[in-house]
Amino acid sequence: MIYLYDPRTNILTETTYKELELLTGKSFSSLATHKSKKMKLSNINCYLADHKTTVQQRKEWYVKEKYFNEVWKTIEGSDGKFLVSNYGRFKRLYKRTEMILLPYLHKRSGNLMVKVQFKNKVNKYKVSHLVAHHFVGNPKEGEVLHHKNLIKTDNYFVNLEFITKEKLGKKTGFKSTSKPVVRLDKNTMEVLEEYRSVREAGRKCFFSYQTVLDRCNNKTKLSDGDLFMFAEEYESLVSDLSIAE
Repeated sequence: MIYLYDPRTNILTETTYKELELLTGKSFSSLATHKSKKMKLSNINCYLADHKTTVQQRKEWYVKEKYFNEVWKTIEGSDGKFLVSNYGRFKRLYKRTEMILLPYLHKRSGNLMVKVQFKNKVNKYKVSHLVAHHFVGNPKEGEVLHHKNLIKTDNYFVNLEFITKEKLGKKTGFKSTSKPVVRLDKNTMEVLEEYRSVREAGRKCFFSYQTVLDRCNNKTKLSDGDLFMFAEEYESLVSDLSIAE
């Protein structure tokens, strides 16, 4: 088994040499050399890894990555122990040394996460929310965080913005029918059921597709106990509440 390792996100992606030959234009022998010598494939900015590649090796690749005009700030409420950069990287400070922290991918939501101390609470946080808090600013009422290029793992501060849900809907509306949906208890906000799409939610709950979509986009008032929300927005809401605590 062979993987591509992205040193900017700490993500491993399964691949094959045949796919890599097409992707990079390099021969099998050249790719094998890059792998054995732990050399970066510069044209795709990735390394080749396998099941024997250690966490320590991945961290070495992650740490040595260079960034233009990277700026670091102390994370609010971390007692000076943690730093965040405008590229979404993190450091843990000790008395005599410092350590770069590796983020990890939340597979269901597609967001990069990291465990740090923020506002006096050690927890797992979305990288995007921490970068936005320290480099973009605070959202206005009703605004949500949005990745401009729609790539959730690109947490460079310039790629982040706060926009209204209406604007978000216009930017991502073409993806609405295939986005996972959750049905919630409107009083406790507990997840009652999850669906692969708006259409599946409507079919299984005996609602029209448009009714579920309107409720996900907050366009209708509730007349019964069914509250629907896009799964990624629900996870964002839960994350926001966790950060606010």
